[in-house]
Amino acid sequence: MHFAPFFSYRRIIFSISEDGYLMMTIARNIALGLGMTTAAGTLLTNGTQPLMTFLMTIIYTIIQGDKIIAIKIIIILQWLITLSGTYIIYKIGRKILHEREFAREISLLAAMIWYSSPNTYIHTLNALETGLYGIAVIAASGYFVLYKGKLDYLFFLKTGIIFGILFWLRNDAVFFIISAAIMLFIYNKGSDKKIISKIFVSFIIAGLIAVPWIIYNYLYFNSLMPISGQAEMINSRLGGNIIVFPSVIIEYISLIITIPYDIHINIPVFILSLILIALTIIAFKKNWNKIPVAEKKITVFYGIALCFFFIFYGTFFETYYFVPRYLFPFSAFFIMIPLVALYNFRRIVNSKLYIIAQAGFLILMIAVSYMRFNEGNFHSHYYMFEWIEKNVKDEEWVGAFQSGTIGYFHDKTINLDGKVNPDALNALKANKIYEYIGDKKLDYIVNWQSTSMIFQFVPINNNYDLIINDTISNLSVFKRR
Repeated sequence: MHFAPFFSYRRIIFSISEDGYLMMTIARNIALGLGMTTAAGTLLTNGTQPLMTFLMTIIYTIIQGDKIIAIKIIIILQWLITLSGTYIIYKIGRKILHEREFAREISLLAAMIWYSSPNTYIHTLNALETGLYGIAVIAASGYFVLYKGKLDYLFFLKTGIIFGILFWLRNDAVFFIISAAIMLFIYNKGSDKKIISKIFVSFIIAGLIAVPWIIYNYLYFNSLMPISGQAEMINSRLGGNIIVFPSVIIEYISLIITIPYDIHINIPVFILSLILIALTIIAFKKNWNKIPVAEKKITVFYGIALCFFFIFYGTFFETYYFVPRYLFPFSAFFIMIPLVALYNFRRIVNSKLYIIAQAGFLILMIAVSYMRFNEGNFHSHYYMFEWIEKNVKDEEWVGAFQSGTIGYFHDKTINLDGKVNPDALNALKANKIYEYIGDKKLDYIVNWQSTSMIFQFVPINNNYDLIINDTISNLSVFKRR
């Protein structure tokens, strides 16, 4: 599946996510000497995760900004990252589960499912930081849990460096950082009187590493949070994502069963998912004294972090379609849970029934993967990109609320949803986005068909004509008078 994009030119274009194109545009502009910008270098931005952006910048620098070659190289890079992650999961899994009879089998199966499951591979193919970040969290958790040496200041110096790298990969790593610190404190407070001061040292080191990005955000954008996160929060209802979290967790635990987005927000599915999670927690609690220390530590690490993610993303965001991506760093841990439970029943594992179940599982995985493969022929932004390519001149300006794919292939594209455009974000906060669009004097506004409704607003009605309103192709186009 990781090489499916190479089956055709269209699949190559479609393989990159909308937000992936936003990040790639920023990386390309840096490589071309335009700085961390969008819109042909005219708009400064911080709506990205810096470390992965800089890695992509190296690619664009080497190939001198070629857009298509870059996509191909980034696809291969993502595969290499995923392959390394598969190995890391296997090695760490074996070490954490070393007291169990089937440690090798569980770890190998978990790594293989993580690599190939439709629930996970889409997040390692999106041209974002998701895959590298998830793997970095997994590797870091293994380091914190499995370290056998003395927990001296050198260990916490290295820990601080790891914290800093995680933060540069994705800002919400602060939740994993706090979780790791709490876990280290819980399991060492009795034997190390200086544990708090040592953890404080790791925070100082992490802070020093994070300072350049924090200063950049605050000086140029007056906020510690990148504008992409702020944009996602603007129209979110308090607690908007809470209904989605339980079913996404169950989706990962189920190994390969994919749950459609519309079903995620279904109340009965929410209740059923809560029941299944409650039963899982009860099983953990009932067997807690029997669980080896390493397994307890990794459970505490991910459990505390999950609580932070639930509070932050569940309470302050209403972007249910992003929740699987937010929780991707937990995926390997979630996958391990049913496999460890299964291999506790030795009779089942050694029975013919298990062999039949394995065959059925393989058939189901192939079927679901085939469905995902067919989804690679569709892209929700293709008609926008295609229309612009055929009808808009390079020197003409386009505005789009969904500007990732469009902006990558048409440089003079202005983002209107605020994810990478601080001016649009400020306009949205002031409830003046249509005044902003009217004053911007764009040649075209191109977006999904639903955007045609903005024609009712005076600044749009006075300055633009709705020239395309295509429900079949899901395309609306406004042209400036």
